[in-house]
Amino acid sequence: MTILAVIATASLIVAVYAVTQLFTQNAPTIPVRSPGAGVAASNCSDLAGPAYLTYTTSQQSYYLNFTCAGGYAFSVTVAGVLFPTFTLPNNYPSYSYYSLNVLNSSLAYGNNCGGIGSYLISSGRSIALGVGSYYYCAGLTLYPYTPNSASPIPSFSITWSS
Repeated sequence: MTILAVIATASLIVAVYAVTQLFTQNAPTIPVRSPGAGVAASNCSDLAGPAYLTYTTSQQSYYLNFTCAGGYAFSVTVAGVLFPTFTLPNNYPSYSYYSLNVLNSSLAYGNNCGGIGSYLISSGRSIALGVGSYYYCAGLTLYPYTPNSASPIPSFSITWSS
């Protein structure tokens, strides 16, 4: 019985040592800073775009510039994060906007949607813009003409916040 008592005691000691917590370590809290808010100013309240589009019997794709009478639509005076909010009108099977970009390239280059200096914007999603002047370029599909084709394509508003 003495051997059984020694074995039982040794098992108990091993079991106690096996579950003894030695220490706990805590990782530090890491603050996440918000990016700097940008500051932008509108160059006009009503944007100018194409005078008109013409339906055809086939599908047409367009890049439409929206400017302030041929000048930049807005200027960013302090680089940082901005939030655009907008709803692009869609009326399938007549027409469908499929993208909206801001560009800070020269207006002399014409329609440069998706090119250098072009930034795709999404409503309600942040975008970091540098100091400079910008205009809009919208991608639009005009579907083949039918007697029920919608006209005109309605206007839309773009609101910026920081």
